[in-house]
Amino acid sequence: MKKIREMLRWIGMAGAAAVMLISQMPVTAVAEEIAKQQAAAVSDEGISLYTVEFTYDNKQYVLPGDSEVALSEILDTVGLTGEVSAVEVSDESLFSAKRCKISADGNTPEKDEDGKWVEDENGAWFVFAHQAFNTEEWMTVTIGGVVYEITVTDDQSDYNISSGSITINSGNVSAWNGRTITGSVNQGGDSFPQGVSDEATYYRSAICIDGVSVNLTIRDLSIVATFDNHVGAYKVSPILLLNGATLNLTLEGSNTLTACVGGAGICVPDGCALNIGGNGSLVAKGGDGGASEQLYHCFGGAAIGAEDKPLSSALNKTGSITINGGTINATGGAAFSNRGGSAGIGGSGYVDGVVTINGGNVTAEGGDYAAGIGGGIAAGGHVTINGGTVKAIANT
Repeated sequence: MKKIREMLRWIGMAGAAAVMLISQMPVTAVAEEIAKQQAAAVSDEGISLYTVEFTYDNKQYVLPGDSEVALSEILDTVGLTGEVSAVEVSDESLFSAKRCKISADGNTPEKDEDGKWVEDENGAWFVFAHQAFNTEEWMTVTIGGVVYEITVTDDQSDYNISSGSITINSGNVSAWNGRTITGSVNQGGDSFPQGVSDEATYYRSAICIDGVSVNLTIRDLSIVATFDNHVGAYKVSPILLLNGATLNLTLEGSNTLTACVGGAGICVPDGCALNIGGNGSLVAKGGDGGASEQLYHCFGGAAIGAEDKPLSSALNKTGSITINGGTINATGGAAFSNRGGSAGIGGSGYVDGVVTINGGNVTAEGGDYAAGIGGGIAAGGHVTINGGTVKAIANT
């Protein structure tokens, strides 16, 4: 690692992001350092969560996503020299190369009053990273009549949840799609970020999918929310879907999701969809009902499915929950004052569960007076089992 650090040098700052140069070293040698720098760069200001790698002759230049750099910097790093007469890229929506007027600092492209790059056919070449991708792309550079092809990839390293909670929405879904989340968090429910309001309650979560469809993998991930006296009327769900979101979730390794104060291990409200597959395992626990009726969480939350709700809520069913693989052990939340709990997989009190199981090894136990798979107390379920090994335990 010391040798790797010695080969890295920082050439400039753009906000909190920096461009990394890796000179004359094998591509595989930089992976650990890139992941470390990515994790350190994550902040509330939304620093980019992807990088773009330009590789030629086993030398590589790494550009942080959503930033730009002079083409000469890339060429110097990968060992190409000479006057550039033409540049082409495989997909300009992912990254692009343009000749631009140089700003007064002599290092960056100039912008006009509308914030757009000022293109100049006699200007310097710059390369711009626009969005994350998971394909192998290319950039060709013509120098002295010879065309050189540079391989362009996107290193989407694992994200450690201890670096901070995540909200995935339309503004950043391309940077998260296909990513793997790992690591562990064990903290009081009040420490998780506050989300949107819902009648008299609020959502808190570590991973929130808001109104988009995304593919994620969790690998040896542990998120445990514990009750504290300051949680009040918050529902705390480790993973939360909102506003018609779809989460295609792949399980790898051993994973644990524990909710508190009426939250669900994975919260899937009506209109959202959760699809689970993979060869890993998941132990999920719904949050128990609150310590008083004033907390609005009498029934607890499902391990996978509905969070608890106020009696006045119009919510009457979960979103769709489909299990295609993995080993899942789900335990629904218990009730406050024996009022009745939530299903292991499906609904909470007065909320039906919508569940399809096509494969996997599934064990689900309901809370007080709740089904293992289906609905919580005073609720039913729409349950279809097409395959897999399923054990459902109802409690009375």
